[in-house]
Amino acid sequence: MISELTNLPDDALSFKRIISSQQQQIDHLQEMVRLLQNEIFGRKSEVLPTVKPCRGSGGRCKKNE
Repeated sequence: MISELTNLPDDALSFKRIISSQQQQIDHLQEMVRLLQNEIFGRKSEVLPTVKPCRGSGGRCKKNE
């Protein structure tokens, strides 16, 4: 960590570039987290199976697949 501090640039423009790059990386990672959370915990994980009506099936109902 201390060696990283000694490698930092002295001018403001270089710092702005570093900060901008870091912010882009943070934004990208936050978007990845949001997409993965939606994939894991999204609506499709809460969908209940539907059941077909029992018309003419002799009392036996089947689930939709």
